[in-house]
Amino acid sequence: MLLASAPDADPVEYAKTLDAAAKAVGVDFLGGFSALVHKGFSAGDVRLIESIPRALAQTDVVCSSVNIGSTKSGINMDAVKMMGPVIRQAAELTSGNMCMGAAKLVVFCNAPEDNPFMAGAFHGVGEPDCVIHVGVSGPGAVRAALAKMPKDASLDEVAEMIKRTAFKITRMGQLVANLVSERLGVPAGIIDLSLAPTPAIGDSVANI
Repeated sequence: MLLASAPDADPVEYAKTLDAAAKAVGVDFLGGFSALVHKGFSAGDVRLIESIPRALAQTDVVCSSVNIGSTKSGINMDAVKMMGPVIRQAAELTSGNMCMGAAKLVVFCNAPEDNPFMAGAFHGVGEPDCVIHVGVSGPGAVRAALAKMPKDASLDEVAEMIKRTAFKITRMGQLVANLVSERLGVPAGIIDLSLAPTPAIGDSVANI
């Protein structure tokens, strides 16, 4: 959206500015170098997408996301065609750093505006000016709970354990959100229980 008003600007300079700002205030990862193109390209979207590999290679904490489709509007196949080479180039330009560029890039369908999980998090246009969202990683907690169950537990017992564990960690996330909201004077948003894997070894649904 910012690039639409600056047709001659290099998108990578925006990414570098975001990177410097995030580091100045101690932010680990920063989202929002993003394009929502599920129904088509607006001014600036194509330039941003084409710049993603360079932007992620030249920054440390900036993450990028592109929403290429939605259940309501279908899939932007032109965007799909663009993103293949972009993902590959993002990996190639950061091959000396474990292909971190590709790890900081998310391609979405049905991207939620209030997703708190990096690398795909961004502050959607429908969100309030400032809000606290909390993401809770589920696989590790579920795996730990299942490890305590007897080997001959029935499927019903396993399902009940997963349900109770999910409830507990979601309530913990809500408690954290409320405490942070109170201390910062910022309204609490959503609690997102994710089953996506984390970098921790074994912290995935596949491992469970």
